[in-house]
Amino acid sequence: MGKYDQFSVYGLKPGQKEGPGFTIARFDGYTFEGSNEYNCFWLYEKPRNIPGWERWDQVVYGPHVHKCPEVVYLLGSNRQDPLDLGATVEMRYGPEMEVFTLTKSCLIYIPAEMPHGFWQIKEVHKPFIVFDVHQSPIHTEKALREMVPEALRKDLYFIDQGYDSRERVEQRPAELGAAPALPPGAPRSGKYDKYFLSGLRPGERDSTGRSIAHIDDTHFEGANEYWAHWAYETPLNIPGMKNWWDITHGPHKHKFPEVVAILGTDPDHPEVLGMEFWAGMGPEKIMTLGSKTNVGFLPPHFAHGPSTVKKVTAPLIFIECNQSPIHTEKALLEMVPDPAERDTMMWTDIGYEKQERKVIWPKGLGYK
Repeated sequence: MGKYDQFSVYGLKPGQKEGPGFTIARFDGYTFEGSNEYNCFWLYEKPRNIPGWERWDQVVYGPHVHKCPEVVYLLGSNRQDPLDLGATVEMRYGPEMEVFTLTKSCLIYIPAEMPHGFWQIKEVHKPFIVFDVHQSPIHTEKALREMVPEALRKDLYFIDQGYDSRERVEQRPAELGAAPALPPGAPRSGKYDKYFLSGLRPGERDSTGRSIAHIDDTHFEGANEYWAHWAYETPLNIPGMKNWWDITHGPHKHKFPEVVAILGTDPDHPEVLGMEFWAGMGPEKIMTLGSKTNVGFLPPHFAHGPSTVKKVTAPLIFIECNQSPIHTEKALLEMVPDPAERDTMMWTDIGYEKQERKVIWPKGLGYK
């Protein structure tokens, strides 16, 4: 086992229970000191692993709140249409319980103590990925049973944890039969539309693939930085960059923990990434070949890079979560003493000495 292999997570750890899909990774502040809570999993055309749960609409996640902000990524697996969720999900948002019907890949930002739920998957016609982030080291959740008619409460799914006790208490539906008949929700007023992001905002620039969405503190006060985009067999949008290996990201570090998820998009083979890349880890620049789906944790001030994508054989999804309101990155040029080698790399400085973003591109690309 390599020195830094523990920071790369794929699959369930001993003692973790599988949910109704397939878990890619799950960890929190107990797993890695300083980490927030992350949970990444596939959902398929029908629920799995739970006896009696045969259709998605049989289970409704009841209204609840969290002590800290939450971000939910809903990521479709349609390689031809990256914003197609491949499913219909209904959720209610705000104390008014406004109804949102979601059919596109998106990021959902939920401020601390914002009521949300009833959450119900209506149907899945193509598997999709859920990546759930809580901006706290441990899970905090309080069920809002008072928002549910008393006769319906026994038919919903509720969790209580982290408010009165660290113990996790789950209430599952009394029986899994017909879908529960939910009370009518409030119509959309537009008040909460800003919390559902799908695609680029005006003025935002696409990356080397197709962006799903981007969030940071400039959008929502109290939010950390979140980002998701697709990557394809060849890079897009950067003049002069014809191959992935045209850019090597030089060694760098962040002020705060960073979580990077690299997710293959074949639901039948979740472990298959469809990409090969080399990445240096630690001050020793221990080079590691990555070729499998994983979610990686990088501690604060942890040197990583250089990193180079060698090839992409199938489209994949890239997720980045920085546990800070704005991006912080410091280029470690001293780790590459050869000036000629430095000139082949991309370097970024932002958020350490000043907020201004400075990017040095490899010579020959001429990208501004």
